[in-house]
Amino acid sequence: MADRVLSNAQRWVVYCDGSAVPNPGRMGLGAVLIDPDGTRHTLAQATGLKGCNNEAELRALMAALGELRKRGATAVLACCDSSIVVEQLIDPGAKPIARLASLFEEARAMLQSFNPASLQWIPRHRNGEADALARSAQGMPPKPAVKSAKNRRADRNALQLPGTRLNELNRSIPMAQLHTPSGQVVSVLPLGDQLRSARTTAILKAEQLEIVRVVLLAGNEMKEHKAPGEITVQCIEGRIEFRMSGTSRILEPGDLIHLLSLEPHALRALTDSSALVTMRVSRQG
Repeated sequence: MADRVLSNAQRWVVYCDGSAVPNPGRMGLGAVLIDPDGTRHTLAQATGLKGCNNEAELRALMAALGELRKRGATAVLACCDSSIVVEQLIDPGAKPIARLASLFEEARAMLQSFNPASLQWIPRHRNGEADALARSAQGMPPKPAVKSAKNRRADRNALQLPGTRLNELNRSIPMAQLHTPSGQVVSVLPLGDQLRSARTTAILKAEQLEIVRVVLLAGNEMKEHKAPGEITVQCIEGRIEFRMSGTSRILEPGDLIHLLSLEPHALRALTDSSALVTMRVSRQG
């Protein structure tokens, strides 16, 4: 099937979670599915199977994707609070979990059947509704909500880009996109109404090039850092203050700026914003 350009207005958003009680034990699955017009649908399913939390999380994602297929969805952003599930599905270098290898292959194929498909890690406290649905499938009440200092730190980290290399994205920020194959079309249109719920996304990580959509809400910033290769930053939406060498520039939609390698720079969002960051890299063999 030919690749298609799909705007975010056509994309479904899914929050999924799984629960194994005890661990390992009976598995319950939960998901919240938000269709492109904002209508919310829920899924709560007792599997009748026994497994570990990792398997429950994976099966919850697969159940949600299966439900999307029934509803005719073609584009999806899936949000999951299991870093293991996300790593196994998007990182070709991740050490396989032998017992679940075939299940991960099936889930990976399901994701790749959507165009585009992206997978995002989110902190556990941001996935409470899906967790409650997974627990309710097994007749258990929701966990009490707790907003701790640890949760607040996770929220702040979700809005920053730590470190100096974009190839650290999959470890340091909570969103990563399935690696884009050569020749596939990817939409980088403005996120619009979905901007506030979006996260920074790694779009491409190739041998000599990395591309990231950076999402910054008003008042948040990427602290001063240096990139090891030349970069460009293009504002897609909003207004961004770009600081470098004691000066600042205001980037508005359509504006692009270029920097040489190792030039210190920082970004601050004046309004809710997203930008496309492209960096030239040189990987050591």
